[in-house]
This record gives sequence, C-alpha cells and structure tokens, in this order.
Amino acid sequence: MKFFETISSEEISFANVLISLTLALIFSFILRWHFITYGKTLSNRENFSSAFPYITTTTMLIIIIVKSSLALSLGLVGALSIIRFRTPIKEPEELAYLFISIALGIGFGANYHIVTSFVVLVLLLVMARFSVVRSKALQQHIYLTIDIPGRPEKNELIDELSNAIAQKTTFCDLHRFDMRDEGFQVTFFVDVPSSQNISTLLDDIVAVAPRAEVSLLDQKRIPGV
Repeated sequence: MKFFETISSEEISFANVLISLTLALIFSFILRWHFITYGKTLSNRENFSSAFPYITTTTMLIIIIVKSSLALSLGLVGALSIIRFRTPIKEPEELAYLFISIALGIGFGANYHIVTSFVVLVLLLVMARFSVVRSKALQQHIYLTIDIPGRPEKNELIDELSNAIAQKTTFCDLHRFDMRDEGFQVTFFVDVPSSQNISTLLDDIVAVAPRAEVSLLDQKRIPGV
C-alpha cells in the first residue's frame, strides 16, 4: 500500500481541469483560424483543422489523468505502442500545426497555463509574419495579353476587362493596345497574389469577352528582366 501511495503525485482538481479545458478550447480554435487564414497547403484546410480542438482536448485529458499516477503513465506507454496513425500528411506545415495542437494539450493538461499561452501566441505571430512575407515574395508579375476578334465597342469592353482584372490582382496597368482589322489586342501588366487567383481571373475574363484568346507571360521568365 505504501508503494502505491508514493507513486500518486497529486489529486485531480476540478477547478484546474475546468480552466485547462477552457483554455484548450479557446487556443485550439485560435489555432484552427490561424491555419485556415495563414496556411499554404492546397488541401481542404477547414476539414483538416476541424480536428485541432479534438486533438488538443484529448491530449489534455490524457495528461491530466496520467500525471496523477506513475502507474497510469507507465501503462500509457504500452497502450500507445499499439496505436498506428494513418492520417496522410501532405505538407510539413500540417505536421507543424498538429504538433502545436498536441503541445497545447500537454501544456494545459500539466497546468502550465501562462507559459503555454505565451509561447504558442508568440509562435503563431511569428508564423503569421513569415506567411505574409512569403506571400509577397511569391507574388507573380505577369503580362496578360487578350486577343478579341470582331469589332466590339472597345472602350466599354476595355473598361469591363480592367475592372474584372483589378478585382483579382493587386496591381493592374494597361501596357499596350493594338487595333487591327480583325479585332484588337490589349496587354495588361498585373501582379497576381498567388497562382490560385489566375484560374479565377481567366474565368472572369471569359465571362466579359467569351470569344477572347488569353495568353500569360511571367515577367520573371523573360531573359534580361
């Protein structure tokens, strides 16, 4: 009996559990929002991040239970050895967010509320900053050439094209305009935030000018530029 009394480290406090659970839920939803907003993975970020609250609270519950008994913690090692995780990880970024979610559960489960909150908030701020800087660095500078056959009202059509392009780009400038017998050609110099905006940009151009032929030329690929 004395042996089992010595391995019991502390009693579980309901107040501490309630505080840990509240913080775990709050920070897990903050982590989910952060991943949806600043994550760069192409998979469905909303579905993937929906597991963060479950991972955080489950990890917190495990830590709260096993920290009260050395026997339980030793038994946990054997129990986890038979578990195999089959969730496919497509990007290292996803693995990083999973580890942060687990770290939240461990920190709050061990009652390190202030340290865990501070470290995770700083880490998320740093990750958000790097994400913004990386997005600006990856911004694509493109020459967008549009061939429009026939003799439409060129002034109205150019205005409609300019408005449609400006909505999907961070910079839009009419670079060149060529009038020909069979139609006219207009070239815009645009800054596209990401490659995902290009497909929607093309759809908008086709909606304005269904018969138009569109070509894209990355300025970075031009020799000497």
